[in-house]
Amino acid sequence: MNGYRFTRPPRMIRCTKKENVALVPGSLLSQKAIYQHIANALPHGAVLIVLPADRPLQKQAMLDVARQLGKQGLQVSVLPEAELARSRRRETDG
Repeated sequence: MNGYRFTRPPRMIRCTKKENVALVPGSLLSQKAIYQHIANALPHGAVLIVLPADRPLQKQAMLDVARQLGKQGLQVSVLPEAELARSRRRETDG
């Protein structure tokens, strides 16, 4: 059993308009335009999770989050960091 526990989000977050959400490693924050474009292409209310390539504990935590969100009925798309890099190359080439 891991040490993670899911709790109810704060009221302010629960009452917000539900849009697509992207959960990404901090090292990819500078590439917001790329993963935001991918997230916006998903159906309304979906969650995009980008898995880090070189951090196994963080990757496992994000997979656990994806599993929990899926159990709650949300559509979750999981994308490896390498795929994000390929998307970036496609955008710059095309």
